[in-house]
Amino acid sequence: MAGSYEHSLVLTSRLLVPSVAMRSAVLLLGSVLLATSCVTKAPPAPAPAPTAQAEERTNADATLELAIYDQVNAHRKSNGLPPLTLDPRINRLARLHSAAMAAGKVKVGHDGFRERAKLLSQDGPKGVAENVAYDFGHTDPATSIVQGWLKSANHRENIEGPYERTGVGVARNVTGAIYVTQIFVGASHATRNAGSSLARAGH
Repeated sequence: MAGSYEHSLVLTSRLLVPSVAMRSAVLLLGSVLLATSCVTKAPPAPAPAPTAQAEERTNADATLELAIYDQVNAHRKSNGLPPLTLDPRINRLARLHSAAMAAGKVKVGHDGFRERAKLLSQDGPKGVAENVAYDFGHTDPATSIVQGWLKSANHRENIEGPYERTGVGVARNVTGAIYVTQIFVGASHATRNAGSSLARAGH
């Protein structure tokens, strides 16, 4: 199947510190960002009986989430940084955002980030950062995404930041394209200066 489709990777990052200052960055490799509408909540519907294919996709998503988490922690360890603890609550928020992107309810980016950061800061000020990626066609998406993040200064700064907990969420659309959100959360001392930049690269 090599050469039968274009490999695409889209990466974005955002940082929110307790002062509510924000920094965002976008790294595009291959395709452009999709233009979509804002998030809307659909009424709950009865859950269909899981099929073997759906179960396989769910397991694949969970495996990819853990692979991204492990690679990010391996990078932190190689730089003498403490590992991030995987937090189920942050996982859930990350999965919801990835699912919204996969469903076309929001563009590939950080719509709703302030709301996610606010939810994660209810017990006190927190430093919150977020990396997002879209991947299609790579045989090892975890490595493609994490290495793409590490090649971008702002994404890398989030990965290496003074955070303690993290969550990773993966979702796929009907074509098999992968949407990933990783959220980083630290104590209030995780504040650092915020700037902004936009980086684009061809693939």
